[in-house]
Order: sequence, then structure tokens, then C-alpha cells
Amino acid sequence: MRLPSILAHTARRAWAVDRTGSVLLLVCQLLTGTAAALVLAFTARAMTHLLATGPVSERLHSALPALAVVATAAGFGRVSAALSSYADARITPLLTTEADLSLVSAVCVWRPPRTARTGSPTGRRPPRSVSPGRARWCRTPSGSWPPSSVWSRRPASSRPCTG
Repeated sequence: MRLPSILAHTARRAWAVDRTGSVLLLVCQLLTGTAAALVLAFTARAMTHLLATGPVSERLHSALPALAVVATAAGFGRVSAALSSYADARITPLLTTEADLSLVSAVCVWRPPRTARTGSPTGRRPPRSVSPGRARWCRTPSGSWPPSSVWSRRPASSRPCTG
């Protein structure tokens, strides 16, 4: 049950990292599958002509159109597989880097040091509406690289921290 959601998450990340590579990979995979289906179908059709009774030249002549489709589809399949490998090699390093950065940012969250006087990172006292034990510090990403964050103190009853 988790595999479809994991694949969808990976596809969304790949789309966010490299749209052109994602489209190329998808199209090439579809073409490779279609070429494989054509090769199988027309190989069976060619075999029925080749294994039929009659003179060999007549059987080869009747199987020639199916064999031409098999050869053409096999060629398209190979080219599509090569382009698919290129697209995969283009996306994989970017996707791996993105996943590594997400993991590191989820695990390694910098917390500002607390001051001895107030217990808050800024040294300021919390507003009167927030009791000191019922608030938490939330990180709000700034959207720049390297990731710098703006820290704000939110009451425990407010929205959960995001980012």
C-alpha cells in the first residue's frame, strides 16, 4: 500500500528537480514498452508465416512485412532505451542530492542558544499572553541558499510549526 505513494512522491520530486528530464524519461519508457509489445506481436505473426506449409521463398515473402516491423520496432526500442538511460543519468544525481538535503534538514535543525536571563534565544522576554513554558520556537525557511531561517516564538495553542 505504501509503494504507490512512494513512487508518486519520487515522481513529484523528479518533476521539481528536472522537468525536461522527467518528461524525456516518461516518454522514452512508454516508447520502449510500445516497441517491445510490437516486437512480440509481429514476431508471432512472422512465425505463423514462416512455419506454414509451402515453398520457403513464398513463406519468407509473406513474413517480410512482419519482419520489417519487428526490425523497425527493435531499433526504436534500442534508441528509446538509450535516451531513457540518458534521462535517468540526468535526473538521478539531482534527485539524490535533493533527498540528501531533505534528510539533513529534517534531522539537523539548528536551535539558537538560550540566554541565562530569559531562556529565549533573543534575550527578550515573551509577550504577556504567552506563558514561558507554553511556547515553542519555530523555524520559518527564508527560501535562499544556504538555508537561513528566521526564528519566531509561537504559543503552543497556535498553528503547528511549518518548514
